[in-house]
Amino acid sequence: MSNEICLSCSTGSTLPRHRLAALILAVSVALTACSPPNAPTHPAAASPAIPSRTAVAAAGQTPTPAAAPTHFTATELPWRLPNPLSRAVALPEGTTLLLMGGLTPSGTSSADILRINPSTGKSTRIATLSQPVHDAGGARLGSRYVVFGGGAETVLGAVQAYTPGQASSTIIGRLPRLRADLTVAGNGTGTAYVVGGFDGAKPDSSVLATTDGTAFKTIATLPVPVRYGAAAAMGNYLWVIGGDRGTAPTTAIQRISLATGAATVTANLPAALDHAVAVVIKGTMLVLGGIINGHPSSIIWRLDPTTGTVVKAGTLPQAVSMPAAAVVSGAAYLLGGESATTLGTVIRIQPTN
Repeated sequence: MSNEICLSCSTGSTLPRHRLAALILAVSVALTACSPPNAPTHPAAASPAIPSRTAVAAAGQTPTPAAAPTHFTATELPWRLPNPLSRAVALPEGTTLLLMGGLTPSGTSSADILRINPSTGKSTRIATLSQPVHDAGGARLGSRYVVFGGGAETVLGAVQAYTPGQASSTIIGRLPRLRADLTVAGNGTGTAYVVGGFDGAKPDSSVLATTDGTAFKTIATLPVPVRYGAAAAMGNYLWVIGGDRGTAPTTAIQRISLATGAATVTANLPAALDHAVAVVIKGTMLVLGGIINGHPSSIIWRLDPTTGTVVKAGTLPQAVSMPAAAVVSGAAYLLGGESATTLGTVIRIQPTN
């Protein structure tokens, strides 16, 4: 609508004053009706706010996970184990470690269960195994800390469980076959995987799964049966690095699908390796120590899960084979082991990126 008002007729005659006044009043009312009011009677509805990019990302997108670390440093801690020990089982217990069994310098199997504070080095003997053992594997299942098989004067098949507060472990079951020199890996969801080992005559090729330490299911067969292999579960796969085939160490890197049981050799190590351990730190799998060419190794290998190969990721402060290993608070700890002698040292491995 135009705001311009014509006050004259098209013929040029002038409107009478009273008609002019009426016209002006009518036009004024019309303009008021068509024009927006200066102050609305009710507050206008607020326009919906446009969310920021940060808010959109937080509400509708999954945050990008931090990249898995690729470089690590290893430090020998100033404290020692109460006594030198190798071939023991180490398991995380909150912010502390449980060290179970092992082989003493005199060649006897230990029955001790130690609780160790890795921040201070304080060590307390809290219980004993009902059956002394070394070269066993272990995992936490529910509230129990379970030790599988192992050796003493002979190859064992017993499964022992320790519940904090007890004076000793109890035997809760048996493995399907005698098995020492085995590795046990957990996947963080309450399942333990028993990998490789030795039945007294040959390496065992079966990979077992258990959720309670009493019932076992064979989920895969290793393409290369090994004892003393380094094994860890990461994501949907179980990895087995190196190990002893019974006649010689192997370079094989083996991958087992936890979903299908398919097992393949993905690649080979630069050198044959056995008696090493594997840990997973913040999404990265490391293979630590072991024996190469008959000598203890100080190499830290990092697994590349996309290619199934390993690359060097650091060096241990000393060469070590057959240590106990566990991860607590984002750091891995190697406890004891063997080099020229049985060791009482403790090494901490942490990411640097």
